[in-house]
Amino acid sequence: MLDKPLQVRAVLNENHFRELVEALPLLVWTAAPDGRCDYVSPQWVAHTGLPAEKQVGWGWQKLVHPEDLEALRAGWRCALENEEIFDGEFRIRGADGFYRWFKSRATPQRDGHSKIVKWFGTNIEIDRQKWQEEALRVRLEADARVKKLPTPCPAWFFRFAAPRMARRVCPTPVRSSKSIFRYCPATISLKMPRRFSKPCTPMTCRESTKLLKFRRAHCGRR
Repeated sequence: MLDKPLQVRAVLNENHFRELVEALPLLVWTAAPDGRCDYVSPQWVAHTGLPAEKQVGWGWQKLVHPEDLEALRAGWRCALENEEIFDGEFRIRGADGFYRWFKSRATPQRDGHSKIVKWFGTNIEIDRQKWQEEALRVRLEADARVKKLPTPCPAWFFRFAAPRMARRVCPTPVRSSKSIFRYCPATISLKMPRRFSKPCTPMTCRESTKLLKFRRAHCGRR
């Protein structure tokens, strides 16, 4: 049994810890050596909208996104078995019903005999970062799909019935006439009394002498 001075010191340390935790803009939690959660900070309670007594033990798991729960359990179990730092990313349901990404990290506290007596963990929101990463991934995938399309032509030329009427339509590299006009060639009409015949073979890009003025006609003239 602890003597009185040690008990007082333990209480003071506990109070100091809670004061420090409540001043941090993080979701803080602690766990027993076996991994059971025994404390969640007021910020955690405010974010989730669930009372602390319903989250201690293993109750907090009901707030984790179902798609992330299995991997989270495996990672936490591995950290406990190997007595090593835990790092993980998973989604937590907030009081508003929406899931947001958090990065979680927990470190073990050891006694004088190197035995783990407590786990201290923090969760920091990384939802915006995750969305940015997802947007970048989607864009890179789209770029990769575009690169698999037929080799782009550096320019497109059209031959008209009247002499000297061939002009550069698009001076920048394009992959199809549809990407030039946003419509199929059959729906394009030019502001001149001539119709163009089949296009010439794509030629090497060079400075345009005159950009044709045209209007797009979709589903008839407007």
